[in-house]
This record gives sequence, C-alpha cells and structure tokens, in this order.
Amino acid sequence: MDGSIAHTDVLRYFYNRDKDNKRLSLARKLREEPIAMPLVDIPKEQDQRTSSDWSAFVKEAALEVGADQVGICEYRPEWTYDDRPVPRGKWAIVMVFAHDYENLKTAPHDDAYIEVMTQYARAAKTSKLLANWIRKKGWYADPKMGPNTEDVLMIPAAIAAGIGQLGKHGSLINKKLGSNFRLSMVLTDLPINVDAPESFGSEEFCKNCQICVNACPPDAISNAKQLVRGDKNGMLILINVFHIL
Repeated sequence: MDGSIAHTDVLRYFYNRDKDNKRLSLARKLREEPIAMPLVDIPKEQDQRTSSDWSAFVKEAALEVGADQVGICEYRPEWTYDDRPVPRGKWAIVMVFAHDYENLKTAPHDDAYIEVMTQYARAAKTSKLLANWIRKKGWYADPKMGPNTEDVLMIPAAIAAGIGQLGKHGSLINKKLGSNFRLSMVLTDLPINVDAPESFGSEEFCKNCQICVNACPPDAISNAKQLVRGDKNGMLILINVFHIL
C-alpha cells in the first residue's frame, strides 16, 4: 500500500481491522496475481488500422478478456490528482465489471465484501490483459486498476465514455446495472474514436428517488446533487476520495 497518498492511514485502518478474517484476507489476495502480471515490451513496428477499426477491435478484445461493457473517451488532465504527474495516454478505455447482485445485497456481510474484491480482481486482470494486447500491437498502453489507483479518477472518465451518469450518492448510475459494478481503465496512444456521454433519464430519477439518502447511516448523502468545482453533472467531479471505484 502506497504510503504517499493522503488517506493511507484510513486504508490501513480498514485493512488492519479485518486482518484476522481469513475469508477477507484471501479475497484481498485475489488482486495480487493481476497486479504482479508484467507489462510486455512494445515492439517498434506498429499495427496499422483506421481509428474506427481500432475502436471496434479494442472493444471486442476488452469484452473477450473479461469486461462486461466498454466505453472510450479522451483523457483529460484534470482527472489526475494534483500531487501526481499527468499520465501518458491520450485515450481512456473504460471497462465495466458487474457484481453478482445476490452476493452484494448481503452487505454488510462478508459475502458482499468478498464480491467487491472478486470484481476488483477481475477488473485488474482485464485491464492488464487489454494493456498487453495493445502493447503487442506496437502501441503504448497503461492499465489503471481499482481500488488503489493513486493518480487518476475513473468516474469522470466513465461519464465521458458513456458508461453512466453521476448519482447524488457520488457513484455512477448505469442504465443496465444501476450502481452495481466496478471500473478499470487503460490509457493508450492507440488511435481510436471516442464515445459520447449518454443521458438516459437518471438525472431526473435521481432527483426524486430517496433510497440512498434514507439508507445512509451517517446522513452523508444530501437530497440534491452538490456543486463540486463548478460542475453539477459530474464531468469534473472530484469526490472519489477513497478510490471507491
């Protein structure tokens, strides 16, 4: 765990609190294998295709190696934490990984925690596999894996890539999965076309639905969306303090 991030002590608190829980410890180790996977060297010769062909090709590859949904956007420097260098890679390939709803709805039971770790591991593995797939084609690619992605924010990238809209609970709402998913991302210089943000009515629904507000024990969610850095729809939202996604 990187001790340079501001909330390291908070992360360590939660890890240490459950350090004697063998089931949770095993679940956390699921992420170790994909994190340890090496990135392959990039050959000098680059495969050449049109940007449209690359977009279709890379989305197909992402689904084949484990993603449930895929979107593409241009990466924006303001999505980088202030104390981190802006990463290389003009384009962000954002991937979605659905939770098993039956497992997740058992929260706060350990089964829900293990389900989250399982999907984080799947997301990490997929981002590594896709990054290596791109690198083998001769193009730069860098995987970004939750929950400890320490330089970039995935939520605004996911919104720009058409994955979902921001809910007042600070998480994404996907038109198929709701908020029942995790994210990972690959930054790349591969020439690809971007997707557009999609509006499908969640903004209006979220204004009237009070489920998350009523279910939040510390009353941390307000009835209305909050203005953050001059933006109310989430494109510049920077509230993902604990790297939940």
